[in-house]
Amino acid sequence: MLTFLYSHNYKRAKCKHKQNHKLFINKSRMPFRKHQSKLLQLLVGGALTINFVWLIMVASVPTSSPFYNFEFLVGNGVSFFPSPAATRRYLFGSSFSNHGSAATDQPESQEEMNYRLLQAVDFDFDKGFEDFPQCDALRHPSDVDVTLVTQTSTERLHVMKDICSRWTGPISIVVADSNETDLSLFRYLTEDLECNPAVLTASVFKQRFEKSHYPVNTLRNIALRQAKTSHVIYSDIDLIPSAGLYKSILRYQGLLHESNKNSIVVPAFQLNPTLECQDNKAIVQEGCYETLHGLLPETRSDLLQHYGHPFDEPEPRIFQFTGKEHYYGHSSTGYAEWLKQEPDTLEPILCLGSVRYEPYVVVRRCQELPPYQEHFTGYGKNKVSWMWQFRRSGYHLFRLGDGFVIHYPHPESKSKVHLTRRRKRIGRRNVEVEKIARLFREWLDTEVPDQETLPYCDGYQNDFAPA
Repeated sequence: MLTFLYSHNYKRAKCKHKQNHKLFINKSRMPFRKHQSKLLQLLVGGALTINFVWLIMVASVPTSSPFYNFEFLVGNGVSFFPSPAATRRYLFGSSFSNHGSAATDQPESQEEMNYRLLQAVDFDFDKGFEDFPQCDALRHPSDVDVTLVTQTSTERLHVMKDICSRWTGPISIVVADSNETDLSLFRYLTEDLECNPAVLTASVFKQRFEKSHYPVNTLRNIALRQAKTSHVIYSDIDLIPSAGLYKSILRYQGLLHESNKNSIVVPAFQLNPTLECQDNKAIVQEGCYETLHGLLPETRSDLLQHYGHPFDEPEPRIFQFTGKEHYYGHSSTGYAEWLKQEPDTLEPILCLGSVRYEPYVVVRRCQELPPYQEHFTGYGKNKVSWMWQFRRSGYHLFRLGDGFVIHYPHPESKSKVHLTRRRKRIGRRNVEVEKIARLFREWLDTEVPDQETLPYCDGYQNDFAPA
C-alpha cells in the first residue's frame, strides 16, 4: 500500500521547510507495511503542518513492484516532520524521552532527533551471501584461483587499461552511470583498453542515483557475484596492481586452501601528485596524466627507489596509501615491517592498530564472506564497515611480501566533496553516514557471533564517534 500526500499549499510548505530535514523514501529491502501504521498515525495525528492534506490510498500494490519496499533515511531538505515533539510522540510513544524542559516542552536538537529516527528504522543489514557456494574445504590447493573485483563510473574507466596490462588473472567489473550495453562495454574493454576477453566479466549498472549517493557497495556486491573463482580480491578502480601480482598470490594457494578464514593483505601505496601536478584539477590534464602514468612502479624494487614516510621532508614520491589524510586507514599493514620482509614470503598480522583499518585482501568467496552493506552510499564508512564484520567473523591476515597495489591520483569524487561539506556544516558525528555506522556496530554486537582472532594492539587508535 502506498501513501501519497498533496496540498494546496505544497509549494509554500516546501519553501518554508526547505532547510529542515526530510524523509527520503527509497527502494530497499524493508517492507513498507511494517511502518505503515506509525506513518499514518504521524500523518493523521498532526505531525504535518501542510494545510488541506488529502490522503489517497492506493491498494493492492504487487509485492514485486519497486514501490512495495522502502527505506527511510533522514537528510536535509523538505520537512515531512516539522514538529519534533509530535514526531517523537507518534513514532516512539511515551517512552521516547524529551530532553528539554518539561515546562516549555523544549524539543531536543534536530540532529539528535534525526539519529533517533534512524534508530526506528529496520536497516536489515546482511550477514553473508546466501547465493554463494558453501564454505566447504576445497579438494586441492590447485583449486584456488583469484578474481580481481572492481567497480567504477565511466569517468575512471580508462584506468582499466593499466589494470588489465598488469593483472593476468580473472577480472570482474561493474560500470555505473553508463549508456553502454553489457556487450558494447565488453567490446570497449577488450578492443580499446586491451583487456583479455578470456578472463573478463563486465556489466553495466543501469539504475539512476544521485551523484552524492554513489551506490558503491551495491556495485561491489554485484561484481563479487559475477566472479566464479574460489577467491577474490576487491580493489578500487584507482588502484593499479604491481606487475605479476596475480602470480605472486597464487604462490600461496596452500595457505588459502588450508582454511576459508585465511586471507592475504596486499599492501597499498600512493603516488604523490603534488611533486608533478600541483593541484587536483591538473591531474586530469593530458600532460599531467602522461607524467604520472610514467611514474607508476611495476615492481617492489621500483617502488622502493622512491618510497618514504608520508611526513618525511622533502616529500617522498611514493608513500603508504592515504598516509597523510587517513594514516590509520592502512597503517596496520605494517609498512616498516614490510620493508624488512623477504619478497617471497608471507608474514602474519597479529594485531590491528586502529578501528579504521581497511586493507585490500584476498579472501575466500563463499557464503560466510561478509557482504558490503548497501545502506552505505557515497563516501564514508563503506569499506571500513566491511572490515568490522570481517574481523568479527574470525579471519586471519597475512601480509604479502612482493606484490602491491598503488593508487593513481584523481580529482576528489563528488561524494567526498558532499560529505566534507556536510561534516563542516553540521559536525562529523551528526552526518547520516556516521549514524548509520553506529547502528551497524550495534547490529554487529547483537547479530553476528564474536569469533575475533585479530585483537587490537595496545594503545590502538579509536576515534569512532560513539552514539
